[in-house]
Amino acid sequence: PEAVRAVNVFYYLTYEGAVNLDSITNPTDRAAIETQIRNFGQAPAQLLTEPHPPRNSAMNLTPMMYNV
Repeated sequence: PEAVRAVNVFYYLTYEGAVNLDSITNPTDRAAIETQIRNFGQAPAQLLTEPHPPRNSAMNLTPMMYNV
């Protein structure tokens, strides 16, 4: 995917279904992974439905009145 090529991805544990907790037999490893998921949460399956506007597009320009 384009996000992977752009290195614009989240840590793998934040993706739903990225790790099978039932397959982790070491209690320390499982507790560590569960703690990371609990503390940092998980990203929804899809964050955006439209691509970001390109850089330097009109949507990214700040009106002159806000420049201090």
